[in-house]
Amino acid sequence: MVYVANLNTLQGNKGETQRFILLIVLILSRFKSYTYTMTKLLAKQLSNIPPNPGTYEFYDSTGKLLYVGKAKSLKSRVQSYFRKNADLSPAKVGMVNQIAEIKTSVVDSENEALLLENNLIKQLQPPYNIVLKDDKNWLYISINLKDKYPRVDLTRRRVT
Repeated sequence: MVYVANLNTLQGNKGETQRFILLIVLILSRFKSYTYTMTKLLAKQLSNIPPNPGTYEFYDSTGKLLYVGKAKSLKSRVQSYFRKNADLSPAKVGMVNQIAEIKTSVVDSENEALLLENNLIKQLQPPYNIVLKDDKNWLYISINLKDKYPRVDLTRRRVT
């Protein structure tokens, strides 16, 4: 079993103490499955999303923007985050558990959605959007328990 978690979601100093705490959380999370309870408001918002191309924005309960995305079909893309068998990164699991409101903007084409998403990310800088500079990606911590002496490694690719 390999444990992977996102270090970029930590606030402040990413020192050894926070890495240790994250390691403990990861190990404990192995024994507890992720559960998500959808509010009635969120379920209603999901059912009213159109199948058109556009952008979507996820907000937490305080109104803070979490994520901006684009889609050829808003309905199927946004609903994919809430499916039971969704293959989400640890960072996205944390994000989905914070979503309290969804806003969408319908556009005429995928190209318009791409441009709008790009502009919104640059303007609003949501915490769960990754600006890929120099092929950078989320930083993960990986622990391979198959090794005789498991060690903690940092990696930029998700290992499952």
